[in-house]
Amino acid sequence: MNNKILNEVDKIIEFIKESDDYKDYIYLKDKLSKHEKANDLINEIKTLQKQAVKLEVNKMDTKELDNKIKDNLDKLNKIPLYRDFIDKQEVLNDYYQTIKERLDEYFYNKMN
Repeated sequence: MNNKILNEVDKIIEFIKESDDYKDYIYLKDKLSKHEKANDLINEIKTLQKQAVKLEVNKMDTKELDNKIKDNLDKLNKIPLYRDFIDKQEVLNDYYQTIKERLDEYFYNKMN
């Protein structure tokens, strides 16, 4: 029974990997990884977020860092390649969420 379930899950994964949405996502991810400006902004945002978390833990003001993060996110969102990547990532996340919800509903109905 367990192997049968895993085989069906593998089929779903393969179906997604063969979809145009997934292929577009991989293509965009590769292009984005080579986009220097976008990567610089992403790395700067991550650094600022880590600093903000440290300040929050110490109950210090993060307003200045929050503003810098927001500014960098605004710049990042103006890069069309990044927006395309995020849009495609959201489409795939919707697939995953739908699959999860359907499985949750199925098992809930079987167990109750």
